[in-house]
Amino acid sequence: FIAINCAAMPETLIESELFGHEKGSFTGASRGGRPGKFQLAHGGTIFLDEIGDMPLHLQPRLLRVLQEKTVEKLGGHKSIAVDVRLIAATNKELEGMVERGEFREDLYYRINVIPLHIPPLRSRPGDVRQLMTWLLKQYSAKLNKNIKGFTTDAENTLLSCRWKGNVRELANVVEYAINMEPSSYITTNSLPFKITEKAQEAVQTTSGSTLHLAEKELIRNTLAEFGSSVSGKRRAAETLGISLSTLYRKLKEMEPGRA
Repeated sequence: FIAINCAAMPETLIESELFGHEKGSFTGASRGGRPGKFQLAHGGTIFLDEIGDMPLHLQPRLLRVLQEKTVEKLGGHKSIAVDVRLIAATNKELEGMVERGEFREDLYYRINVIPLHIPPLRSRPGDVRQLMTWLLKQYSAKLNKNIKGFTTDAENTLLSCRWKGNVRELANVVEYAINMEPSSYITTNSLPFKITEKAQEAVQTTSGSTLHLAEKELIRNTLAEFGSSVSGKRRAAETLGISLSTLYRKLKEMEPGRA
């Protein structure tokens, strides 16, 4: 199993890393040449992480390797047979890149035989709690701290986050909290400010939405009691403690298609 991160490799070296090079093929080349990752993965699997960052001019070479199952070293003149299984991953939307001419369409269809779409962490709230527990054990051992768990407030704060950075962001926050926590349980005081701030905003947004829905329900119920005639609306407004014009405005806002 050979893995390579296409985003982490300098563009000038990725071709040599993938396909290998002969001696003297470029400045700084190994004296005796060097096999590429495809050769090293022969009979096994090669994992190209962040394939969306692969330079456009190298994509035809990769496609040729996948199609013909042969590789030619940089500076070489003979084809070398390779039998590998390819696994590719990316956080980019390749179909959009294809439409913009940033990724070859033929290569996209060649690697997209069995696609696996991993939902973002914000869509998997059940996974967040399990990952929190696992990360706590990992980083507590690494940092030599006896942290037993999370307080209820800290746990709820982490569960309410949207985690745009997915597991990496969650891991970063847990490691930070373990470093900062002086007691045996992670508290909200040990969480990064940006996390607690986002959690408070989410609560405020939810509270505001809940209040708005409750207000609409109250107006509907009051109108159902007094009727929707002008006199009924006037009595409903009096009962609700608002002016008739305010009631009309709120009814306008409640119309379908309006906030």
